[in-house]
Amino acid sequence: DGFQPVSGTINLAPGEDKTLSVDLVPMNQSAKAEVFSKEDFYHSGLAALEEGNLKTAISDLTDAISKRPSYAEAYLARAEAYTITKENERAHNDYIRAAEIFQIKKDFNRAITAYNNAVKLDKKSTTAYLGRANTYLAKNEEIAAIADYGAVLKLDKRSTRGHFGLGEARFRQGRYKKACKHFKDARSLDSENPLTYQYLMLCYLAMDDIKKVKKSFEKFSKVASED
Repeated sequence: DGFQPVSGTINLAPGEDKTLSVDLVPMNQSAKAEVFSKEDFYHSGLAALEEGNLKTAISDLTDAISKRPSYAEAYLARAEAYTITKENERAHNDYIRAAEIFQIKKDFNRAITAYNNAVKLDKKSTTAYLGRANTYLAKNEEIAAIADYGAVLKLDKRSTRGHFGLGEARFRQGRYKKACKHFKDARSLDSENPLTYQYLMLCYLAMDDIKKVKKSFEKFSKVASED
């Protein structure tokens, strides 16, 4: 795969042996585009990556992604190539994209692995920490999720998603007072998210504070109707 096709005819007499030597000429990208499927480009890219031909690997994997934008495996392979070429930002972004696709497909373990690789490349990536935290939460691993949401807030104290995520994780743990604090912090940054008021209402209900339940419900109804 990835070479110009070669054809010819060999005539052999009975009992005759011959050695066949063929010079393979790599196909250029335009030639590949005419005949290659997304899978062809992907496997050609993998082969080039294994051979250390990084330029061809990146080009082929990019074509595979162009033909199938949700091709998570191609993003992973291209991220590996970008890591080798020291293009860390591009590698990071590819790992994030692969992780997001795996997450949508509920392939949570592979999503976490991709997020891990993104964090290795950029330890200040709030996108990677948030994505990994959300994935841990989807796996009901609240402690790991809390650690990542905490990392987000260390990097950005005004991250609404970080505060909201911590609130949701604490709520699942049954720690309603702590959850309430985080939801209030999220509300102070974004007062128009109806889910925040819904969770506050549930927290107050769990704490048997009926007055605040009613107040949160009124606010929830108002914000939800505006949407």
